[in-house]
Formats: sequence, structure tokens, C-alpha cells
Amino acid sequence: MTVVGELPALSIFPFVALLLGWKSLPKALFAAGIAGVVAAAALGTNYLAHGTIKPAYSQRKIGPVLFVADHSLADEFDQRHISPAFREQLNAKTGLGFSLETKITTGENRHVLWDEATQQRLAIVPKTADATTAYEVRVWGNWYDYETSYWIGERNGVDRGETSRFSYLFHILLGHHGLFSLTPLWLLAVWGGWLAMRSGDATWRWQTLITLCLFAICLAFYVSRPLIDRNYGGVSCTFRWLVWQVPLWIVLLLPAADRLLAARWGWCLALTLLLLSVFSSQYNATNPWSQPWLYNYWQQLGWIEE
Repeated sequence: MTVVGELPALSIFPFVALLLGWKSLPKALFAAGIAGVVAAAALGTNYLAHGTIKPAYSQRKIGPVLFVADHSLADEFDQRHISPAFREQLNAKTGLGFSLETKITTGENRHVLWDEATQQRLAIVPKTADATTAYEVRVWGNWYDYETSYWIGERNGVDRGETSRFSYLFHILLGHHGLFSLTPLWLLAVWGGWLAMRSGDATWRWQTLITLCLFAICLAFYVSRPLIDRNYGGVSCTFRWLVWQVPLWIVLLLPAADRLLAARWGWCLALTLLLLSVFSSQYNATNPWSQPWLYNYWQQLGWIEE
């Protein structure tokens, strides 16, 4: 269910499966069957909605080549509809049944074939930069590319993407969308993990290692994403792609909390970190789809471009 709710949580599934299998293989297989039902429901509803099991937000680039047409195809681009000759070639190569009403329009770095009657759409991309030799007819694939799309052309704010991967990593951890700057309580989870690794309890060590591994996997994945995806999860009150790990971090708080609450200064420190974290969460309580307070503050100071 965690994976269905937040796809990056797929990274925890192998760990859970291995641990369950190590404890009891029959029970692990039973649990796998239940997980299969949930997965089938998630993928099945996605297929019913979109005709594919791939999530809609993964459809962000032009698909594979269907066939290559010669340079004479350029003569089609000035026409409102495709010619009979190209229609025959198109249907023979793809078997998609395009009609003579299929429109061919131009756009940035690609042309579009669109048949309203059959709801078929293909992309035509120059095979070379000067477009003098041939054109590739490709699966459309990019669901973000359509008339009036916000994602084609100039984007605003975080949607422009963070150009520097180093800056992106900094802001995820300590900056305007920072895990530790917005919610400093998680600093205790770091300390708690260190204490757990130093303890003689194997269970605590495994808990810490798995949590650290999942954290590193997610960070590496998102920092390595292309520019358009380096957007801090869009307009949201935190770097939302890490929120599903919160239950794991809460567990790692325990060793640190036990150590802190043995002294009065520890109580004061823990309470301070908690109150600062509560402030960040309550700042966006009425609308989590808004920027965190630290981002807004930096913007007022002129540190972030509008």
C-alpha cells in the first residue's frame, strides 16, 4: 500500500520481502499474494484510465521509432491534412488506421500527426539536425506536450528545475525545502541511528542500515533526475518524495530521545526541535500544496527568483 501511495517506496519492498522470507517463508508467500492483489488493482485501474500500466507522469518523452521516412515528407508539413500516398505508407508501416482527415502540424523540434476520429497521435522528428535526409516517425509518448501546455515553453518558480545538482541536494537537506532545516527534529533521528549502530543489538543495527540505505537510494535517484524533474516535488510544503520514510525515522528517534530525556537540558533541546518542526508543519496545514515558509522567506529576501 505504501508503494501504491508513493512509487519511490518501491525501494522498501525488496527489504521487507527478504526480512519476511527470512522469518517465515510460508507467511512471506501469503503476504506476497496479498501484495499481488494490491498491485494488480493499482496497475489495472491505471490501465483502464490510460491504456497502459505506466504512470501518466512517466509519459514525458517521445517514444520509439516506428519507421523512417525520406526527406520528401517535408512537403507534407505545409498541408492541413496528410496526402493519400503518405497515409498508405503510414498505415502500412504502423497498422494504426489513420484517415485522410489526419492533421499534420508543426511544433518545437517535432511535427505532430493527429487523427481525431481514431484518437491516434504520432510524432515526426528530423533524423539529423538540418532535417535534410530523413524523418523518424515515432510513438507520441509525451503527454505533457499539447496545445496550451504549461510544461512546453517558459516555466515558473521551482518548475524551471534546479540547474545545479549540488544546490538541489543542499536544498533537499538543509535549504529552503530542507529535511533538517524545516523539520530539525529529524536531527535526533541521525543521532539515534548513530547510537543504534554503536549498540550491541543486531535488530537496531539492521533497522538503521535499512533506513539509511533507503534514504540514500531516494536521494541518489532524485538528484540524478533531469532538469525538469529537479523541482522539489513541485509546489508542496516540503520535499514530498521523502515523506513516506517518516515512520522509519520516528523509530530511529527512540535511542536519541532516551538519551536526551535523562537530563533537563535534553528536555529543552528536544522540545525546541519539536516546536520548530511543528511550526513548519502547521504553516502549511490549510494547504500542503504551497511552498514552505523558508522558501517564501528566502523569496522575500530576493535569494530566490520569482
